[in-house]
Amino acid sequence: MRWRGPEVLRVASDAAWRTMTDGGEKILNAAKQIVPHDTGTLQRSGSVKRDRAKGEVTIEFGPGGAESYASVQHEREDYRHAAGREAKYLKKPFDALSPGIIAQARREIKSDLRRKH
Repeated sequence: MRWRGPEVLRVASDAAWRTMTDGGEKILNAAKQIVPHDTGTLQRSGSVKRDRAKGEVTIEFGPGGAESYASVQHEREDYRHAAGREAKYLKKPFDALSPGIIAQARREIKSDLRRKH
């Protein structure tokens, strides 16, 4: 039997990274559906940042001068918003979609390990 630990880690890491980046896009798209909308600036500011070296996928709203506005709109649940728009516009999709993204990562890792070994 030959030890292939580094190869297994690479395959698993690649599958997890792929799922994380896809998951970040899914969360961002869901958040854009409920983010408070006045002029559309906040909605347009949403983005997914990827840093493979750090293993981080960051979903953010507000770059380009709207940072403080994005934070206030996210946290202030007492603000009134148009129908279908709400505070916690990032937390709610994250909480709702994370279990499915984690399950997808498990499936992708298993599938890639089976296919490559």
